[in-house]
Amino acid sequence: MRIAAGAWTAALLVLTVAGHWAVLLIVPVLTGIGSGITMPTLTVLVDRAAPTEQRGTATSLQATALFRLREPDQSADIAEPEREDPRRTPVGE
Repeated sequence: MRIAAGAWTAALLVLTVAGHWAVLLIVPVLTGIGSGITMPTLTVLVDRAAPTEQRGTATSLQATALFRLREPDQSADIAEPEREDPRRTPVGE
C-alpha cells in the first residue's frame, strides 16, 4: 500500500508541476500503478477480515463503496414539459 500511495503522490506532484503536455502522459501511468496495487490488496484484506459466509456481502460493499454504484437514473421516466410552438401567437396580441 505504501507503493500505491507513493505512486498516487508522485502522480499528483507531476500534475501540479508539469510544464509541458507530454509530461502529463506520466500521470495516468502512475495512477494506474497505484490503483493496480490497491484494488487487489483491498480485496485480499476484505476476504481475510470477513467470515467465510459473509465474504460475498463484504466484497459487494467494497465494490459499492469504491465505485459508488447507484440505482439506475430515474430521470428518463419523467416526461418533458410541453414546449411552446414558435408559430403560435400569444392571446391578446
